[in-house]
Amino acid sequence: MKKSLIYSTILYISFSWSPKNKLLADEIKPVLIGHTYYGQFHISNNDQNLDGGDFKINFLGADVQSPMNSGIIEYGWETGALISWDSDIRALGSSTGSGGNVIVSIDVNSFLLDYYAGGYLAFQPAKRFRLSIGGGPILFWSKWESIPDSTVSDESISNSGWGAGVYARVILDIFITEQIGLNMGVRINKTTLSFDDATGKIDIEGTQYSAGMAFYF
Repeated sequence: MKKSLIYSTILYISFSWSPKNKLLADEIKPVLIGHTYYGQFHISNNDQNLDGGDFKINFLGADVQSPMNSGIIEYGWETGALISWDSDIRALGSSTGSGGNVIVSIDVNSFLLDYYAGGYLAFQPAKRFRLSIGGGPILFWSKWESIPDSTVSDESISNSGWGAGVYARVILDIFITEQIGLNMGVRINKTTLSFDDATGKIDIEGTQYSAGMAFYF
């Protein structure tokens, strides 16, 4: 009876620490990294007469990174999308024929969707710390509307269209638990999309700053 118990214990320990069992344990580890985030998209104001600085458009986004290997240095593919919107009030100075100046108030409404996909490279020196950089093509759809002060003009100018481009981004993940953490990111966009409206020429490109949640699944 004692021998049987000893043999059973040895077999159990051998199986628990066998390479095969370790492989099975590795296979059930989470293999995807996801992010959800909120941020601001900074678009340059190209009109020197327009007060207010850069346009700052709020957005929500999400992405997934799929690694092709494991270790301190990791690489793979990523894809994601975001939706952004905002309403801004700008002031444009215009000159009258008598030599005076008139300040025109302009309401600027914007809406933007984008989808991106590319490759990434990640560095994870510690279990709960991860830094990744990614880049690739991006596809935009945007609507831009400017409405001048009704005392000057009742005509609003609205544009919408598709555009393509490229992106590059950096993401820092700090995991609080085994599967959930926080992220901070910066993304730079270069696109072909631009509009001409009451505020001047607007190039739909710039820098995005974001923060949110990170998780394994």
